[in-house]
Amino acid sequence: DNPTLARYRVYSVRHAVTPSTSPMDPRVHTLLARDSTLLAPYESPTSSMLHARYVADWMDWPVADGAPYQDVDGNKMFDPLVDVPGVRGAEQTIWYVGNDMNASLTASVAGSAPIGIEMQKTLYGASASGALGACIVSSTKIINKSGARIDSMYIAHWTDPDVGDPGDDQIGCDTLLGLGYAYNGNPSDETYGTAVPAVGQILLQGPIVAGSPID
Repeated sequence: DNPTLARYRVYSVRHAVTPSTSPMDPRVHTLLARDSTLLAPYESPTSSMLHARYVADWMDWPVADGAPYQDVDGNKMFDPLVDVPGVRGAEQTIWYVGNDMNASLTASVAGSAPIGIEMQKTLYGASASGALGACIVSSTKIINKSGARIDSMYIAHWTDPDVGDPGDDQIGCDTLLGLGYAYNGNPSDETYGTAVPAVGQILLQGPIVAGSPID
């Protein structure tokens, strides 16, 4: 399909921002104000603009393309005024779909011709205290739509973690946990001062399609 169509975008919904809410509802207003602050280095959306964006993505949630949702009435059809888009229990869900069918892009990025792969990406997080509230879960569905058999494949998760100022970051890994992490190499940071966080990434689940023990 034409990738420039408005329907092909990164969708983002928040559980608390529904079509029936107003940007002036106390809880919604607080949430939108926080989002506006976080987005300030990149754009300058008002609370009303963010509310309209979240509601538009809620109403247009692309279930037909594979986006997850909660079928509240059990009729297996998405009704934005009844059902809930996104992952069950998540405070926010981000979803998008892409493929490798642009030959000029695959040649410049990967040095190969298109295979015929579609990728559906879901990212979500919960509003919770403790470690769970500081986690983002990333899930990837890969579909071979080429009509040809793929007999082997390597899949990698690439990341470029910047802990505030990227010039003094260090990286490491916990081999027992299979955890990669990044942290500040100095006692203080230009962005965070002395209260510098760290970031880690861990593989929770590998491919769920059945394979052999040597895969």
